[in-house]
Amino acid sequence: MYGHQDLHWKDSRLYLGSCATGSSITPDTKYPSMWRVRYPDGSLSDIVNLTRARDGARCLALAVLNTRETRVAASPIAQNAQGGDQSAFEVAA
Repeated sequence: MYGHQDLHWKDSRLYLGSCATGSSITPDTKYPSMWRVRYPDGSLSDIVNLTRARDGARCLALAVLNTRETRVAASPIAQNAQGGDQSAFEVAA
């Protein structure tokens, strides 16, 4: 599982190592001291201060990264590839 310590900022983009996470922050066009989180699909969050925007982007990136890691680790295909003969229901229990 990934944590906040695994992520770092370069300008307004959030990275995991040298790979962009897809999360970034952008200043609001109307209110100069406010920020928005730019989601991977390009949409924007409501306006928040810089600290909350960075925290929101980190939480979003970690949710996506950890969901992907959990899905791969728990998938029946991954279990079979590792030599496991348990079903997905037995693994989840």
